[in-house]
Amino acid sequence: MPTALENALTEYTHALNAPVHAPDKLLIMLLSRDQVAEVLEQTTPRPVNEVKNLVGLDERFRNILLSQSDEQFKKIATWRKAISSSCTAESWWWQMEKSESHHAWDWVWVSLTIIIIGLIAIGPGFDILRRLLDGTPDSFSIVLAIATIFLTGSPELIKWFLKWVDPPQVDFYNYPKKMFIGSLIMVVIILGVYGNLPRLATWYNNAGIEADRVGNLVLAQQYYQRAIALDPNQVVAYHNLAGSYEAIARPDEAEIWYQQAIERQANFVAAYRGLGHLYNTQGKPQLAEATLLAGLRLIDPKATDKESVYEHYRLLAELGWAYFAQKRYEFAQIRLEDAVALEVQLKQFEKEEKQENVYRKALPHYYLAQIYDNQSRPKEAYREWGDCFRLLQENDLITWEWYKQAKKRLAELEKTLP
Repeated sequence: MPTALENALTEYTHALNAPVHAPDKLLIMLLSRDQVAEVLEQTTPRPVNEVKNLVGLDERFRNILLSQSDEQFKKIATWRKAISSSCTAESWWWQMEKSESHHAWDWVWVSLTIIIIGLIAIGPGFDILRRLLDGTPDSFSIVLAIATIFLTGSPELIKWFLKWVDPPQVDFYNYPKKMFIGSLIMVVIILGVYGNLPRLATWYNNAGIEADRVGNLVLAQQYYQRAIALDPNQVVAYHNLAGSYEAIARPDEAEIWYQQAIERQANFVAAYRGLGHLYNTQGKPQLAEATLLAGLRLIDPKATDKESVYEHYRLLAELGWAYFAQKRYEFAQIRLEDAVALEVQLKQFEKEEKQENVYRKALPHYYLAQIYDNQSRPKEAYREWGDCFRLLQENDLITWEWYKQAKKRLAELEKTLP
């Protein structure tokens, strides 16, 4: 059966372990310590194990008292007056003053906290804010930026956070040490956000693609710009942003973003193809030729994966257009026929995905048909005009003239062919 001292120590332990915001926790701890003192006074001989246990509990109690606010110390003074006649009123736990709370190591914890918060604010924290607020930030970016400011620059927030989550069994009771531990937690959070910026950039890029798909080019541009700000190395977003500017007839901005994509990643083939296409549409075939040849040098002609075959096909087709515009028809024919030859593989990809005319384009057929016309090869010209007509999209403003021309030429050839 437990002794009276063991029971008193058990109650004292329960009081110390109570949740931080338990009602009247501080008063209950003080009264529990009084009870231990009274029982201990009446106990002879005093058991060694219980005394050792009391020493450890008192150390915890002292640390808890040292962490109290000025308001709590005022309450202790008021309670002390209420029990002034008690024999325990002069005990250390009732007489502790706020000035005693300056622990010898406080300056170490404060210094470490300042250093850590400073490093976060100057380094990752500042970089996160710069990226989130670059350009025209959306609501999500603004909210995340505000959260970052609080996390990197608010010791009071750390104090508030630990006040709520600090478990009573952990011996981190003074605020300087708490703030140091809190700053470490904030480091983990900030570095976690910083490390996930590329994922967030990918999300914005995909959102831009979806906005682009439904025709909301302004929103798409905002998403692409946000993706670039969050992850400057995400070259796909540069390419997509350039394409959106090209779609609204702003070639200068499109050229800038294509070039930046190439500068960021010199082996990004899609950017060479996009920039070459832009030069072709602007009537700059020499620049298109140089750009497209540079892109072709990055392609493995033996590659059989879908992305490589598709980019190879588009580069050859655009290069054929560039040669055709320069009236270098022999070079154009070679490149265009090479592009058409790759359509066997592209058609297989479309079949596997159960989609039609997704990867094949009218471009190589349009210019190859004209070359065959000039060579008086009506059968081959008819075939290419037919493929061109089937692959054209009537809602594509760039190829609308091609559509009318192909339709007219097919009708003419049908009259002459057997």
